[in-house]
Amino acid sequence: EIILNLDQDTFWNTWSAAIRVGKYKFIWGQSYLLKQKLEQENSNQQLYNIKKDPSEENNLLAIGPRRIIVAPMRARLMDLFKTQMAEADYPTQRNAGADPALFGSILSSGWCDNKV
Repeated sequence: EIILNLDQDTFWNTWSAAIRVGKYKFIWGQSYLLKQKLEQENSNQQLYNIKKDPSEENNLLAIGPRRIIVAPMRARLMDLFKTQMAEADYPTQRNAGADPALFGSILSSGWCDNKV
C-alpha cells in the first residue's frame, strides 16, 4: 500500500486522495490542486491498472463498477482522513527548479540536476 495523496480544504469543502494497492491506483475527489475550487469533482473516482496502463489513460470505472477492488481502498482512505489527516501547508514561493519541463514532464522537487 502506498498513499499518494490525502488532502482536504475545509474552508471550500474540497478534497482529494489517491492510493496504490498492488497493481491498482485509485484516485478519489478533486483532480487539481485544492486551491482551485472544483466542488463538482468531490465525488470523482478513477481506477487504473498501472501495470497494464502506466500512463493512466483507461479509467476502469468508466467501463463499469469495480466494487471488490475499490471498496477496501475507499474505506482505507476514509480511515486515514479521520486518523492521519494533517492541515495543508501551501508554499508561498514557487521553486523554479521544480518545473516538470526541466525533467521530461516528470514532477520533481527541484533538488536534482536538470536533464535538459
